[in-house]
Amino acid sequence: MDEKIVKQAYDLIDNHSADIIWPYNGFFYDVPKKFHKSIDENKSIDCINISECELFSRVSVGGVVFFKKEVFLNGGGGNENFKGAGWEDNEIYVRFKKLGYRRSRLGVPIFHLNHARKETSYNHNPHGRHNEIEFSRIDKMVKIEILEEIKKWKWTQ
Repeated sequence: MDEKIVKQAYDLIDNHSADIIWPYNGFFYDVPKKFHKSIDENKSIDCINISECELFSRVSVGGVVFFKKEVFLNGGGGNENFKGAGWEDNEIYVRFKKLGYRRSRLGVPIFHLNHARKETSYNHNPHGRHNEIEFSRIDKMVKIEILEEIKKWKWTQ
């Protein structure tokens, strides 16, 4: 991730402009392997031809997120009821929104370096339905219910 973007996200949290930052605009591109070596060697994404990338999402909430530490902890942190990948990013987005935290996005896309996806990845996870149900359960809650729920989570006790 570009150092300027990291600094911009940090500054927004540090100066109390936001509690949570998605350091991209929601556009999530999968970058073909032919660009990986150049990215690594040059420490730059300037070599990427975006027209050759697959657009995974226009409204992604996955990939990376910056939190103010107290917000992350007070909001329940990571929901350990999820198994593998899938739906946990959506749950974080919804939960922290319902808890009333100030969220923000920056104006650049995120680039995902294409790689093999194993059994726990979002589209191969054998626990995908379990995760979807967990997301839906939290999504149906109102703020007070979420606050009561996170008190039950092991790591918060």
